[in-house]
Amino acid sequence: MNRIMLTCLEATKLTVQKSFRKLSFTEKLQLKMHHTVCHACRKFDAQNTFIDHAVRTYIESTEKNNELKLSDHRKKVISDAIHEV
Repeated sequence: MNRIMLTCLEATKLTVQKSFRKLSFTEKLQLKMHHTVCHACRKFDAQNTFIDHAVRTYIESTEKNNELKLSDHRKKVISDAIHEV
């Protein structure tokens, strides 16, 4: 991704990845530029942010009540699967 303008597929990947890692300055700039011209990717970003917030809120509330527990192995499996995207 060393071009300035991203494809929608590249923008979507970065949108998902930013939930799990800090994007570089270049990646943030590329994503921002893509969002200025692509309404669909901008909408996807907003929806992804909403879902991330909802899931995090749910997990935090259930962890407080000891209702949700994942083993460290299961967390790693999920994390690895996400990073493959």
